[in-house]
Amino acid sequence: LLVQIRVLTYGEDYDVNLRCANCNKSFEHTIKLSELEVDELDDTFHDHWEFVLPGCKDTITMTIPRVKDNIENERLAKKKSEKFHLNMDEVRYIFSMMLGIEKVNGMDMLPDELYTYISNLSGKDSAFIRKQMNQIKVGYDTNLETDCPHCGETFKFALPMSASFFLA
Repeated sequence: LLVQIRVLTYGEDYDVNLRCANCNKSFEHTIKLSELEVDELDDTFHDHWEFVLPGCKDTITMTIPRVKDNIENERLAKKKSEKFHLNMDEVRYIFSMMLGIEKVNGMDMLPDELYTYISNLSGKDSAFIRKQMNQIKVGYDTNLETDCPHCGETFKFALPMSASFFLA
């Protein structure tokens, strides 16, 4: 949606300054936003799925978080971080996992119970959940690549989405 708003407001050309990962030289590059690949879910996709964690063997039921959930989640993570003087990145990570987890072993959990559950997971189980969540690709593919005009090498970069994305 944000990309479409940008295209409708300023056009499809998005000029960015990139630095080559190979020769470290900077250059201007124009991204055609209308040509970005879009990942869509196929008709067989179900927005709930289950898997067993490799370490603790718990069964997790996942769902795809909605945009409105992400916005509220960010607000709640900031509030918890400030209230209990916790590292915001860690709280944000746990809250993002909470958004996707619908049930543990077939049971709903209260938010505080789920927060504690995720906090106490092994690194192996936490990474497994993150991997499951990251398998769902929906929307614009913002992982791009281009050739450096200086050295000719192809390198990958992420679509820059700072405040300048909305300022022509």
